[in-house]
Amino acid sequence: MTTLDKLALVHTKIDLLKIDVEGYKKFVLEGGQNTLKNTETIFFESWNEHFKKFGYSLSEIFMILDQFGFEYFVIDKAGYKKIDQTFDADICTDIVATKNSVQFLKKMAGSKVS
Repeated sequence: MTTLDKLALVHTKIDLLKIDVEGYKKFVLEGGQNTLKNTETIFFESWNEHFKKFGYSLSEIFMILDQFGFEYFVIDKAGYKKIDQTFDADICTDIVATKNSVQFLKKMAGSKVS
């Protein structure tokens, strides 16, 4: 096992980073502080049950990502809905964190946004 920053991605522009680690997200993000500087969008699954296994909450993930200027959207049947740091993942939910919501939503043209 290694960290994101040790994968030699630190100087690489990353358009989309998908994280699927069954609740270990906080630790992946903590080990990728330099990588996150060059990451435009992150896609991850959010569910309180997973976070509880490792003793943290979604708000701690938001605190890490806030340092890098990310905005947040949930993906549901209606499309993309903007959320803030008060969002609670009582059910398993897909979240997109992006640094440029205008550009992100343009890329997702045709998807509904609420």
